[in-house]
Amino acid sequence: MVTRKNPSGKTRVDREKESNRTYRIDWFQGTFPSRYFEKVISFTSKFLGEGEFEELYKGLRYFNRAFQHPSGAILGLGRDDRSGGADLAYLELSGSVLLPYKQSRLRKLMRVLRKKCNFKCTRIDLCIDDFSRSLDIHKIKRATDKHHHVGFL
Repeated sequence: MVTRKNPSGKTRVDREKESNRTYRIDWFQGTFPSRYFEKVISFTSKFLGEGEFEELYKGLRYFNRAFQHPSGAILGLGRDDRSGGADLAYLELSGSVLLPYKQSRLRKLMRVLRKKCNFKCTRIDLCIDDFSRSLDIHKIKRATDKHHHVGFL
């Protein structure tokens, strides 16, 4: 990975340390063709480490079958009729699942899923821990009121 510097000569990590902020992906979910289900289990299990996905007693969302990893990660398989019959499967990694993992490992998993499993991200939440309280919440609110964002607020 190439570390780029801005005109001041500081890297993103340097600037984060100075500003006393951390940035994280706090939720990651999406769909993929069900033919890649075993590959997604393999890649995701390697990312999560110990434990295996076990089938739950009932489905989840628009999926007839659901599987859960001990970390809390969820996989769905077998779309029901309400979904339009698309042959898709589903992966959800919530904030509590992602918290212990380095963001660089998560980005690697995201790239692998996209390239090797045709993964389409349907939700990604980002968070900023602003320990220095230097972000101006009123400025952020004005920007969101003007719809200077992508997504739902």
